[in-house]
Amino acid sequence: MITFWGDSFWDGPPGNGYIPPILSGLIDADLRNTGKAGASTDATLEMMRSRPDLLPGIAFFSMGRCCYSVGPDKIADDYAAAFDLLGHDRLFVIPMTKTRRRGTSSFDLCEAIDDRLRDLAGDRFLDTQGHLIVNGLRLAGIAPTRRDERDIEGGIIPASLRCDAIHNNLIANGLVAHLIADRLVDLGWVARRSEAA
Repeated sequence: MITFWGDSFWDGPPGNGYIPPILSGLIDADLRNTGKAGASTDATLEMMRSRPDLLPGIAFFSMGRCCYSVGPDKIADDYAAAFDLLGHDRLFVIPMTKTRRRGTSSFDLCEAIDDRLRDLAGDRFLDTQGHLIVNGLRLAGIAPTRRDERDIEGGIIPASLRCDAIHNNLIANGLVAHLIADRLVDLGWVARRSEAA
């Protein structure tokens, strides 16, 4: 079982292909999505406490973007509490989605939070944002626009891979689902759909 905890990274705007359903076509696993748009870290922890049946599974976390202004300490403490609730280390952490380019206070705060999350999660910090910035357009076969180039220079996901300032579009969600599938298969935690058949 794989459970997705947190916010709209898993349950974003309609029409953009949520990551868990895309992933379900790639790997042989029972997927449970508890992600809710606007969910704070506190709301996610409460959800975890109310669903002990979901705790034994592999866990993916994207939480804190909706309340990132509380700062790195609070968010890192909440992630640590989530890890304690899990009671195992079969987990991955997704970075804070940056919506403002490098040099802004928003970018710097998200970077500070990501630094703390990297320390907590180690090699289980899955840099989906970095993957989309560096590889996304090439993998999708999209020629970068001038805005995309500015976004990439500024350290944010290019506009051609977003449906709004913060959420991935269908193409980006597909790329993230493939990245997740590759990581899970490499660890031997799941099989690809074609291999499981």
